[in-house]
Amino acid sequence: MSGRGGYSLFEVLVAFAIMSLVLASLLPQQTDLLSRTQQVDQRFAATDAALSHLAEMGLKEPLEIGTRLVPHGDWQIEEVIQPLHISGHTGKTVQISLRVLSAHGKPLADVSELRVIE
Repeated sequence: MSGRGGYSLFEVLVAFAIMSLVLASLLPQQTDLLSRTQQVDQRFAATDAALSHLAEMGLKEPLEIGTRLVPHGDWQIEEVIQPLHISGHTGKTVQISLRVLSAHGKPLADVSELRVIE
């Protein structure tokens, strides 16, 4: 190194190489984190859609025992309504189970509820 202050070209290249290695090792981890964040956001949105759909069920039309698929954007909501017999209870009770499926059929959210219907 000469009498002037500063770094030599070699020192700068070594520092650049070290920074490149560190950044290269961090990039895949950041990509995984971003992917997981998107999956969590999608699951929250699917759970919200399922809970909203559950709240609306039975308001416009009466509940019917059985299974059906309801389109919801790119997703589908699978409704399963089953009779439930509770001893000592005279009302008609049903179990409502909802599953939100992605466009590829992958389950994103599950919710269920018991209801007494007239």
